[in-house]
Amino acid sequence: MEIQSLVVFNNDFQSLWELWNKNYGFIYPITAELFARNIVNHPGLFKEASFVAFENNQVVGYILVKKEHLLPLEEYNKVGWISLFLVDPKYRKQGIGTQLLEKAQIVLKNHSVKKIHLGRDYHNFFPGLPFDLKQSASWFEKRGFTSPYSTHDLLRSINETTPKLPIMQSPYVIRPATTNDFPSLRQLILNNWPTRWLSEFDEYMAMGGTGEEYYIALDGSAVCAFCKVVLPSAPLKLISYSSTWRARFKGLAGIGPLGVDQSYRGRHLGYNIVASAVNHCFGKATDIIIDWTNLIDFYRQFGFEIWKSYMYFFKEEK
Repeated sequence: MEIQSLVVFNNDFQSLWELWNKNYGFIYPITAELFARNIVNHPGLFKEASFVAFENNQVVGYILVKKEHLLPLEEYNKVGWISLFLVDPKYRKQGIGTQLLEKAQIVLKNHSVKKIHLGRDYHNFFPGLPFDLKQSASWFEKRGFTSPYSTHDLLRSINETTPKLPIMQSPYVIRPATTNDFPSLRQLILNNWPTRWLSEFDEYMAMGGTGEEYYIALDGSAVCAFCKVVLPSAPLKLISYSSTWRARFKGLAGIGPLGVDQSYRGRHLGYNIVASAVNHCFGKATDIIIDWTNLIDFYRQFGFEIWKSYMYFFKEEK
């Protein structure tokens, strides 16, 4: 068995996502396009800390790690993310996973990383360890990882007979954004969520987004709330995490993130903008997903229930 750094890997990335789909594609299908966006072409991919295991020149496992430089806070420079980690079941219990993890940890430690997350990376596949794979939880715990809580993806279906959601009476206008709204929308995000959500919106603008994927609430000309809504027809470069698994559905739309300016909370804006986003999906999608949330009761009023759950795992380096 040979373990090779991604730095000298022969770039046969197809073998990596094919190995994933061979084992878990029926639950979490990864398309070549999605793998290219999240891994191959991702500027945060940390090749020095990513490794591939071979047996007889065949890929039997890998660990793919990111170390972000896109997010503006200094604390992110001391964080590493394990984006994908897999050993073919036929080759488990031979120490391959342990060697892959140890090699990644050594490199991360040498680059001053103090905290390692499972998932949660920028352009991630998972916000943690999926409950579908929770048999691996004890393996990570034995290697110093802890799981303080869980998070969830929520799902609801819609069809031609599904009634639209009622909208509460409100003085605020709710509609899809246009490029003319971008300065006000960006200022809202900057004032309230100046890290990942801001980076995601800046990337959205840089990728040519027109605003169609952002529902906004307006107080006059000022944006006071937003909700991202991604239809099945949206190009991959503009989708949110909520649409990661859309290859598994006939027509998957994604809602989230949702944000209401602090000074406007308690005015039913959160309800109205989510209800408007759900109604926007009627006739354009068969299912709607909300990812990475613990607001179960809030979203149940819109017909959502838990679809998938994830254990948040991290390790603090000493």
